[in-house]
Amino acid sequence: MTTSTRRVLPLACLLILPVLASAGEPAHLAATQLPSGPVLCLPVSGDALLHQRLDLDLAAGANILAYPFGRLEVALDALEVQPVSPATGLTLSEVSLAPDARDTAVWQLTADKACHATLQLRHPLKGLEWRLEYAVTFSRDARTCSVAANLVVTNRSKLVFDNVVLRLPGGQQLQTALAQNETFQKQLFVAEKVACEPMTVYDTARYGAAVAAVVRLPRTGDDPFSAGLLTAGKVRFYSGDDTHSYLGEDNLPLVAPHERVDLKVGVVPEITATRKVAKTSQLDVKTDIRDKLALYNQEDDIEVELRNQRKTPVSLILRDKLDGDWSLLRPSVPGTRLDADVVEFAISLEPGEVRKVTYTVRRANQQP
Repeated sequence: MTTSTRRVLPLACLLILPVLASAGEPAHLAATQLPSGPVLCLPVSGDALLHQRLDLDLAAGANILAYPFGRLEVALDALEVQPVSPATGLTLSEVSLAPDARDTAVWQLTADKACHATLQLRHPLKGLEWRLEYAVTFSRDARTCSVAANLVVTNRSKLVFDNVVLRLPGGQQLQTALAQNETFQKQLFVAEKVACEPMTVYDTARYGAAVAAVVRLPRTGDDPFSAGLLTAGKVRFYSGDDTHSYLGEDNLPLVAPHERVDLKVGVVPEITATRKVAKTSQLDVKTDIRDKLALYNQEDDIEVELRNQRKTPVSLILRDKLDGDWSLLRPSVPGTRLDADVVEFAISLEPGEVRKVTYTVRRANQQP
């Protein structure tokens, strides 16, 4: 016989039920050990996933196993089990509900011969809440900062874990205990003397209508902050003076290892920007057999007026988020395509200067 994968639920204990086998004879009852090695995989989004190992002493022939799962509030088809050993000679039937217990999953495990078997058990776990919180503290000259990451996990599920491994999306693992309604906190890392690059940015898609004061953290080192995956979370900023005062906060998206981080520290009220579409044109128009508009290329003439009310020069980054199959035409200042949907311009503004930046965006193959 071959090994197959079916669905079932691991819990703190395994119930053995005197259920009849399909042939009318009583099935063998499996002697089990408690599930061991629980691992809670913390997802980027959605419910956590609980992995456990289950050891079984199986008799030759049919073995009937059952698990209560009602208190977990998950669907029967969300429960999974996969045999680990032996590699062959085991067959799992489809899981079903026990006829006299609607919150109990039952399945039949058939063994070619008596053996000790190990199963890998997995199911979603509702009620486990977790987040990462970041604290950025600037040096006195704001050229460097320290970055600390703190993990916060609250167990609002109906399970108690005396010993569990928490696995983060980036692969980092922590071992702890989690009682019901208990909150666990752990500092994951502190990165010192991280380089800071101050920037002034106008990016309505990310920072809103106001010109933003942004700090860029290059992440070029081998420390956990630079080399690890940064999970999305709230970032709070603090001054590096003796007051250690709170400066503001931003939300960090999921960031890949060594990918730079741009964080909005605040707004720059002395610099204003206004973007508008001055003109829209349809080119290369194609019609269908009924002479109705079917396909065309569209050109949008964009104007951005920038005003520097400071008494000092300013270097401004202007970004525009564009959709579709687009190309940049006739820019009044050179533009750089950052990725599939963002163009960026580097602009210098003198004290008191008012400047208009213009460019045309062509979008191909538009449909009405």
